[in-house]
Amino acid sequence: MARAVLCKEILETCEGPDFPDVLAGYTRLYDLTIAAMPGGSYLSHFDAHWYAEAVIFDSGRPAIIIPTSDGALGPSLSTMS
Repeated sequence: MARAVLCKEILETCEGPDFPDVLAGYTRLYDLTIAAMPGGSYLSHFDAHWYAEAVIFDSGRPAIIIPTSDGALGPSLSTMS
């Protein structure tokens, strides 16, 4: 039996160096953050690890980081409350 799960996808534009702080700020507002890691080049992995560290260490909230292989350009963020 499937159940509905309350979920919110957040899309925001900001400068690259500010992104981890903005991401951590949003993740502090919710009970659980699920972030998908991108596939692709070394640089996309480098940035994605930076973002994942912000979600895990700067938010103070539980996080699930999911590897993907779809070649996305950056992590997608879903928050659940």
